[in-house]
Amino acid sequence: KPPFTDKNVREAFAMAFDRDTFVNDILKGAAKTYLSWVPPGVPGYDPTAVQKGYDPEGAVKKLIDAGYGTPDGKKVDCKKLGELKITYSGTSRNHARFQYIAGNFAKVFGCPVTLDPVDPTVFTSLVKKVETAPQIFLLGWVQDYPHPQNWLFIMACDGLFANRIGYCNPEFDKALAAANAETDQAKAIELYKAAQKIFLNDYPGAMLYYNENWYLIKPYVLGLKEHYSTSDAGWPGQFGPIETYDIDLSKVGPGYPTK
Repeated sequence: KPPFTDKNVREAFAMAFDRDTFVNDILKGAAKTYLSWVPPGVPGYDPTAVQKGYDPEGAVKKLIDAGYGTPDGKKVDCKKLGELKITYSGTSRNHARFQYIAGNFAKVFGCPVTLDPVDPTVFTSLVKKVETAPQIFLLGWVQDYPHPQNWLFIMACDGLFANRIGYCNPEFDKALAAANAETDQAKAIELYKAAQKIFLNDYPGAMLYYNENWYLIKPYVLGLKEHYSTSDAGWPGQFGPIETYDIDLSKVGPGYPTK
């Protein structure tokens, strides 16, 4: 949806978002800010494949240079940018989150941002296809299996996320197909990394954060940290290489079974 059909606008909004404050103050630290897509703990994680981070001055300059500035070139012309509206599932938890997001963009660009809370079932229906997808909205992904292919296939032209946001880059599809066809695992991983860089550079959306799960772990449960993946959804080690761990019986407290 306009103005986000312009890559410069998408990139500017990615640069305008203060992820650290959002994660620390709104999410209460239960996440990690992130500028990429394939997360740590998954084969193919690439710390060099990132979008631009928080740079409010740079974001404003990006819009002005792209033709969305006032005649004097000193600030964003809100009329040129057009109406900005964030649609979200109107749950009590989401209100504070999206109030922050709207306020963040309004502060950086000096333009009003409208909040559009809708019933959760309505939101789910809206984001299923690009024809009804809102102008600005938030989506997340939980992997089905720990492999870069499971993160990237949804961004192909006929992919689940691409169909919702209207993203399609034949160059990315070609790179992804080459990675899928490669039988050498090491070579395939490098091809997936290259494919990821293509779509990140297109800024189909702004990468924001990944959730973290907090666990209390008894001191006699060993080896868990080594097998933990940041994309675990249910328990530590869910997507790790193994799901069984050693128990140090000498550290098991009284009252706990030792067999």
